[in-house]
Amino acid sequence: MTPASEFPKLLDIAIAELQASTQNVVQKCQLADYPQWMLDEQNARLVFDKPGVKSLALAVQVIGTYDTTQLGWQWAWAMGTLPTNVLRVATTAREWGIQNEIPMLTVGTVSVDEPVCWKLAAFAARLGGWPAIYRGQINTGYLYLAFAEPLA
Repeated sequence: MTPASEFPKLLDIAIAELQASTQNVVQKCQLADYPQWMLDEQNARLVFDKPGVKSLALAVQVIGTYDTTQLGWQWAWAMGTLPTNVLRVATTAREWGIQNEIPMLTVGTVSVDEPVCWKLAAFAARLGGWPAIYRGQINTGYLYLAFAEPLA
């Protein structure tokens, strides 16, 4: 078996693990109570806001986007607009993909459906050692992020 032949299985393992760990972080931080979020890419923070409550800031990495009009995934490293401090997880996934000859990790934009986007985000987060993933709505789709527990 090679990493390339095992890759679909690795995606399934990653999504299963990240679903559980994400749920733990979401419950612990009570993220469902925060109706608004903002990406502070310069400071690598995901900020959740709720009226009348102190904002909650989490360390963050941008993994990629899913465009619902184009039905495609774009890796964050291929966007060309983000600072490098939020690209470490996506870049690590790309490097792993290069080493193991996994085109889905090395091509900037791939045609996939949304469930595969969740798996790619989970794989990248797991590979980078991040415990949780988040999907936030943006203009024509979704932004996938890896995040950790609250910053001090």
